[in-house]
Amino acid sequence: MSIAAGRATSDPVGTKVTDPLRTRPESFAVLALTSFYLAIFGGHSYSIDGLLIYRQALSIVQNFSLRFGVPVHWGDYFAPTSISGIGLPLFYLPGVALLVKAGVHAPVPTSTPYDFDLLYRDPVYTIGAAPVQILVTVATAYLVARFVRDLGFSGKVALLAFASYGIASPAIVYAKEDFPQPLLALLLIAGLLAANRYRISGRFAWLLAAGGTLVVAVLVRQVEGSFLLPALLLMVVPDLRPRRWDRGTIRDIAVIVGAYAVAVGLTLGVDWLRFGSPLVTGYTNVSWSTPPWVGLPGVLLGPSRGILWQFPLLALAPLGLWRLRMTQHARVGAVMAGLILVLYLHTSLLSYWWGGDDWGARLFVPVWPLVAILAAIGAASLRPSLRVWLPATLFAAGVVWAVPGTVTDLLGGYGSAYAGTAHSFLLTGYPPVGAWQFLHHIRATNLADSSAVDILWFRLARQTDNTSLLVPVLLGLTAAAFAWKAIGVERAREDRTSLDEARPMSARA
Repeated sequence: MSIAAGRATSDPVGTKVTDPLRTRPESFAVLALTSFYLAIFGGHSYSIDGLLIYRQALSIVQNFSLRFGVPVHWGDYFAPTSISGIGLPLFYLPGVALLVKAGVHAPVPTSTPYDFDLLYRDPVYTIGAAPVQILVTVATAYLVARFVRDLGFSGKVALLAFASYGIASPAIVYAKEDFPQPLLALLLIAGLLAANRYRISGRFAWLLAAGGTLVVAVLVRQVEGSFLLPALLLMVVPDLRPRRWDRGTIRDIAVIVGAYAVAVGLTLGVDWLRFGSPLVTGYTNVSWSTPPWVGLPGVLLGPSRGILWQFPLLALAPLGLWRLRMTQHARVGAVMAGLILVLYLHTSLLSYWWGGDDWGARLFVPVWPLVAILAAIGAASLRPSLRVWLPATLFAAGVVWAVPGTVTDLLGGYGSAYAGTAHSFLLTGYPPVGAWQFLHHIRATNLADSSAVDILWFRLARQTDNTSLLVPVLLGLTAAAFAWKAIGVERAREDRTSLDEARPMSARA
């Protein structure tokens, strides 16, 4: 039995994707979120991993090589190339290439043990690479909303999922930073969305799109990206009993497995070009050796790394999963829950389960879009007496967690102070409690000042006689206007739907 057999005659995907963009509240929500992210734009690198990922793109443009022309020294660490996946550097390439060809110069690494010019004073990164993280996160939020609609829920639930992910989850913090996990989040949600649309419509282009996301996901993060392989197979195979597979099912499996084989081959090729051997990855001393009684509660409840502190709406996700279980999309919900659980276990048991110097559990970031979807569905499934105040309270708590991450500089001390097992369990590791101790003044004394407000427009304030502070004000007002428009469009669409349902059947015909 092929996947197209037995589908409903109506095609909700087909009717949704033909809506004019001006009638979609999600379109205005995208403009609002983009404006808001630009208002809190950081514009510099936040980690040695992120720096090397960016330098990989720069090396490709300048040297046509995956190995750096000048190695990067950071303390005792010597890096002739990046050990991270090649996926994110490929996304950086257009902006980096454009600026380099225009004559904009990136700082050249020196032998200084800690050269902060590489992190803070690189115009090529600020203009050509950092905005990619904003575009990636906004695109993810948009797909979150579209997925909610494809699952049959209202535009109001879709907007709640969009806002939950974009504003009340760690996505808002990671949109400022330089890690690859936000891109993997986009690829996971895009892959599942494409697979679901293929499951509904049978259009082969959606299957190819799902396979394409798998290829890029593995190139971004080899291990976590590979988790998408079984998820896609579970989505596209209509019957899990091999004896009932026909040629169509075997073809579908071959496309997904073939995409994974391509990704593995490309990864081996990249490693060969970087390290001289396809079997060398550059990673050492990485294992799943954390005791479960440490990692599991640490990732769930630790004040510094606990996912429940980061995104309190997570508490409503089980209810959303239960709601999906009672619909035709039960398998979609099961696949989402499976990916969330796998990432939770992967993060908890990894030898460095806290994820390094960053905000919250960085390795869990790729599945926040799935949590946002289930949480929004769960919020809509609450009894009326809880439906207003409980989601609003949890949403506000998520915003409270995110504010220090958008205002203070991770490099100012918080990241290093609350890394490791013991410090992850300290109450002061909760950012609204502990992060503010590293903020000493509003306007930076120079671009490399890590103790000031970590927003580019504030960093430039002293040099521009505070004129640059007008930028976040104008962008904030723009974001508010687009958000109001999104709400208005959704209300108008709900009113039209109510009128259509109230009209007699003969009048509708």
